[in-house]
Amino acid sequence: MNISLSEFIRPWGSRFQAIFGPKSLLSLSIEGTTVRLLACRGHNVVAWNNTFFNPKFLRGGFVVDPEGLAGVISNALKKEGLGRQKKVIASLPGLHSLTRIVELPLTRDLRPELAIPQMARREMGFSPESNSIFWRPVGGSKLRRRFLVFTAPTEPVATLVETLKLAG
Repeated sequence: MNISLSEFIRPWGSRFQAIFGPKSLLSLSIEGTTVRLLACRGHNVVAWNNTFFNPKFLRGGFVVDPEGLAGVISNALKKEGLGRQKKVIASLPGLHSLTRIVELPLTRDLRPELAIPQMARREMGFSPESNSIFWRPVGGSKLRRRFLVFTAPTEPVATLVETLKLAG
């Protein structure tokens, strides 16, 4: 079944635009020895690129040569006529990340910035010494708030962010 990006996005409507914005978005995925780029403006795909790279840039699925991989990403962006990007969604499969939907009671006293890491320690094995934690509200009810919680090892995430900054 073929489905266009606009057909996929349309049912999400304002939620998609609230998360990603109406203008442009770059999705980047590092899979094996391939960098995959997908650039969108609004509901339209403006660029799609698969670029192979030297396997020595990764070890165990993690970036070990940020400068080398940044050069590959930068060249792929230039090839597609894309300049510096403000919004990038990046993925690095094999990152040993975990996601959960967490519900918290809706009270004035409860602070998500304290409660979510505590719950992540209990339910996800989150360790603040070696992992990073991110969360976003995803709705709820009159009595409870729901959050999407994501944890990943800090070092590989920091290296990936460094790589993306070097790539522009």
